[in-house]
Amino acid sequence: MNKTILIFLFISQFSFCQVMSIEEYSNYVIASIDIPENITATKDVNGVFHPYLGEWQSQVNGNSIKLVISENTYSYPDGLLIDQIVTRFEIKDANGNIIKSTLALADDSVHLITFDFIDHTGVLQNIFIEESNCGIVEQIYYKLNRTPGSISHTSMTFHARKNENFDNGDNCPNGNTPSTFPLNQDIVFTKI
Repeated sequence: MNKTILIFLFISQFSFCQVMSIEEYSNYVIASIDIPENITATKDVNGVFHPYLGEWQSQVNGNSIKLVISENTYSYPDGLLIDQIVTRFEIKDANGNIIKSTLALADDSVHLITFDFIDHTGVLQNIFIEESNCGIVEQIYYKLNRTPGSISHTSMTFHARKNENFDNGDNCPNGNTPSTFPLNQDIVFTKI
């Protein structure tokens, strides 16, 4: 009898926990609708983030840019768990000197590029906050490129633009810190 009660309690506890796929969660985000209250986690159950994971390299204006993309589960204060992509980057000049690097930052740093949803065209998008108080906020987009006849993704287009909804110019008498990434330019990265 006691075993039956324990099994019932165990099953009933997990019946209140609901997992939503990243694709379904993305539909809610795109429609600006709150997810149902019984959802306790959004998970990449279908592997939509997998092709983005790894190291990517590009050359822009004489600088080398490396992206290191991994998957992480972020825990919100209300207990909601969300699978997300976390991007660290390192930018070096033509002489190999590091201009900027986020490779050593913790997964919960607001200065990493993170994505937790994908739109209907397969584009990841989110904001990136520059490290200084006067840094601009950038809208970042990733889109995988598929080589004709191939099933794998060996390149990715990266695009950054200033997010006009976040302007802290009033608090910055000398203006905003320049953008880390070239703005309004498609940058093609190759998987290494």
